[in-house]
Parts: sequence; structure tokens; C-alpha cells
Amino acid sequence: MKNTEDMYYRIYDLFGRRYATEAKQLLRKSQYWDRGQIEAYQLKKLKKIIGHAKNNIPYYQRTIKSLPGENWNYKDMIKYLQDIPVLNKKNIQQHFEDLIDPGADKKRMIYQITGGTSGNPIRFYHDRKKLDYTRVALQRNFNWAGYYLRKRCLKLASGSLEAASHSNLKGKIKNKLHNRYFYEAAVLDDKRWVNEILQIIHDKKIKVLWGYPSIIYMLARELHGMKNLGIETIATSSETLQDSQRKLIEEVFECPVFDEYSSREFMIAGECEHHKGLHINEELLLPEILDEHDRPCGYGENGKIIITDLLNYGFPFIRYEIGDNGSLLTNEKCSCGRTLKRLKNVSGRSSDNILINGKAITTVFFPGFFKTIYDVEAFQVLVYPDAMTIYVILRKDADNNIIKDLDRRLNAIFDNKIPLTIKRTGKLIREANGKVKSIKRMD
Repeated sequence: MKNTEDMYYRIYDLFGRRYATEAKQLLRKSQYWDRGQIEAYQLKKLKKIIGHAKNNIPYYQRTIKSLPGENWNYKDMIKYLQDIPVLNKKNIQQHFEDLIDPGADKKRMIYQITGGTSGNPIRFYHDRKKLDYTRVALQRNFNWAGYYLRKRCLKLASGSLEAASHSNLKGKIKNKLHNRYFYEAAVLDDKRWVNEILQIIHDKKIKVLWGYPSIIYMLARELHGMKNLGIETIATSSETLQDSQRKLIEEVFECPVFDEYSSREFMIAGECEHHKGLHINEELLLPEILDEHDRPCGYGENGKIIITDLLNYGFPFIRYEIGDNGSLLTNEKCSCGRTLKRLKNVSGRSSDNILINGKAITTVFFPGFFKTIYDVEAFQVLVYPDAMTIYVILRKDADNNIIKDLDRRLNAIFDNKIPLTIKRTGKLIREANGKVKSIKRMD
């Protein structure tokens, strides 16, 4: 598999000034560096990207007050970062043109727009080197999951943007090279889609399923009781994977689930074979976890995830608030031998915190609560200005009194201050791009 990847990246690089081979050579060994090597690498990259932003990017020329000291160590640099204002989506929307490097070659930059599940899609650019490193990092995460290049994969996707990217000529060529097939799973209202997916799995001898957790979970519910489906790896991304979803998916497909955390902006982290947190791609980015006052959180403390991109010079993301919450595990080396820091969890968007009738509920409450409810396989909370409706998908053998029990327990927790309705459902509400938000605002 190593030789196949090396050949693929060399061919890829021949089509222009590309960096895939360079990225592969680095990322193959850097995942096992000691912490001193990783921090030295990040220190070098941070000084370079901040210096570039301060000297060339109009937005940062106004917001970065001073450059890092030449002789600073890693701890000096991390302390210095706290003085740079956090960049959020509103800043990008308001100052889009001022965040672009005026000296950059636009032909070497790739225009992007986020999916907008937060309600606020943003425009930005990837520069070529950053994008190539991102693609190689994604494949590295796949390798950890046993999904090697050209292993037969079925991508279950949803949303018009992703569908278009797979149906055009470039997408078809890319899928052919990767031995990857694509199924548009935007509408799952009848049983036909299950049979169509089963047919593809059988005819194409699919070994890997990749897609949104909610879609693969719905497929697993329909296939419950079937055996020997032939799938060896499940890769989930783009949504929060609930523990109950993972359990059912692994039970039905008789193989492990590997979760990864990414966005249109970054390839952030992925699980290794030990499933003890998600290894962060620290060669590409520097993560921070901040509390509501933008102060650093300790290990294990939940807070806002902040990302500094170490490679994107055309459109720098320095201390960018991606909109999700999470926490970091300790610095202890994983059993797999990789030394990259790990995210303990990604618990949903910070903007999904709820305040109703004076009662505040953090975004981490619902995943933690439903994790303890055996009969609930998935949930979705619809938040109205003065009330909440919670939809739950239950196990087929669920206790008939579970809805009443949930109502009683939640009202006790909320001191009966929040008008609450709990309903059983067979499917959850999807966004325009196909994703399911576990907490959805309805104002």
C-alpha cells in the first residue's frame, strides 16, 4: 500500500506545482516525533505565518500588534498568541477582501464556501500547498482506519455541493483513481435506497463505507439482523458521532467505526485503532480550547475549539473560532505510539448553547444525557424561543414507557422551567446540505 500511495502522489504532483509527495514524506514520520520535535516544528511555522500575516494581510496588519521574538521558545509563543484577537465567522464575512494576501497568485488559490450548518456560510481560499497537505493528512487518517488508497469504498453523501463535486468530470476521474463509488443519500423516505446501496456493496465488492454518521446509522437500522455484509471499515465524518450510533453500526456491519473531525476549512483529527480520542493533525494546525471568556482551558475541560492554520498563506486563519466545542486529552502518548495530541470529544457547536426562561443548558448536556439511555439510539433537539421539542429514535424493542420516563427525568433536571415535548420519530431533520444538527434552533 505504501508503494501505491507513493506512486499516486508522484503522479499527482506531475500535474502542476503540487506538494503531495512532500506532505507524504513529512506526515509519515512526524506522527511519531517526540513532543519536543512537534513543538519545535509548530514554533517555526507559527512565527512564519504570523510574520507573513502581519506584513502582508490588511486585516492582520490592524489586529496583530507585534511580531514574535526571534529567540522565543514554544511556551513564549503560546502565551503571545493570547494577545491576538480570536477570528470568528462574522469577522470573515465583514473583512473577506482584507483577509486575502494581495500578493498571492490567485491561480494557485482555491475558492471555498462552507456548508453553512451554523446558518452563516463563509467564503475563503485555500492555497495550493495547504490543500495538498490536507488531502494527504486525510489519507493518513484513513490509513489508521485500514482504509488504504484504492480499497473499494462507497461514499454515502448528501447535499448539492458534494453531489456536484462527484458528478462532474474531475470528480469522476478522482473517484476512478481512488476506486471510490458515490451514492447520493439526500432523500431516504422509502426502502428503495437500502436495496440500491446493498446492490452497490455486492456488485462492487465494497469494503469501506464512508459518510455522515446519521446516514450510516439509518442504513444500519434498516439492515439490522443481516450478516456477512463484507464491510471491513466504517469511516464517519462531518457530524457528531453518538455512542449509541457507533454501537449499532458496529453491531450490524461487524467491523469498527473510525470517526474523524474535519470541516471545509481544515482536516483536524481522526481516530486510530485504539479509539481513545482523535489524533490532531498538528503538522497542519495548532488547536486551542478556550472558555467563554477566551481563557485557555485545562486538559479535559470543555470549551470552544480555536484553530490556527500553519500552512494557508493566501488566506490565513489565525486563532479561528470554528464554532464547535471540545476538550483535549492529556499529553500522554497513545498506545498506538503516535504522539500527536488528541481531542477527547467534539460535542457540537458552541452556538447551540440554550437559554430558555432563565434556564441555561450547555451543548454538552444532551449527548451526555442520552448516552445513559439504552433505548435511545439517536436524538435531535429543536429549540424554539420559549420551548423545546426533542425527537428520539428508539430501539425496536424499546420500553413502551420510555417517552414518559424521559419527560419526567428531563423536567426534573430543568426544574419544570422549560416547556418540553418529547416525540418518537423514524428520521431526523436534515439541513440543506444533508447534515443533521443534533441541536437545531427554530427561531
